[in-house]
Amino acid sequence: MTTFLSRRELFLCGWRRVRDATVPEPATAEPPTASFLRPPGALPESAFQVACTRCDACLIACPRESIRHAGHELGAEREGTPVLLPSQQPCWMCADLPCIVACETGALAALASPRDARMGRVRVRAADCYAAQGNLCDVCAERCPIRPKAIAVSMGEAPEVDPELCTGCAVCAWLCPARAIDVHAR
Repeated sequence: MTTFLSRRELFLCGWRRVRDATVPEPATAEPPTASFLRPPGALPESAFQVACTRCDACLIACPRESIRHAGHELGAEREGTPVLLPSQQPCWMCADLPCIVACETGALAALASPRDARMGRVRVRAADCYAAQGNLCDVCAERCPIRPKAIAVSMGEAPEVDPELCTGCAVCAWLCPARAIDVHAR
């Protein structure tokens, strides 16, 4: 006996074949960890882990409450250590760097100036950026706390970040109205 399919059934059957052939299998890899930065002057991660006693002195010294405790989602070895969560609060690059002054163990090494901090790397997603779409927006460059500015905006183009000047403080990402800027640890 021959079975005839309606046009609708034929279309759905064909669509399912295409979908099943092109949709990748779900990944079984570990879920991505939360994005975080270390405070200004932080030693390289392995040395920081050894030097940091989780004393909270840098958290207490931070006048903007930018520094937080790392939670369990960042791993047991990092839990309780000081972190910056760019999606919640950036580092405002205090002129006197009170977090470093408060650190007695040296986990946060002295810097000559806030401009010398290198906490993260900034990436601008042009597809989401208002300025790159031709709209009037320069919030990221206007509010960059570093002088000279680490980020420059030209109308119709994605902002350009100077990696030599950028501290990775995440102020630009935090203030971006389009949420077009990502900051990742160095």
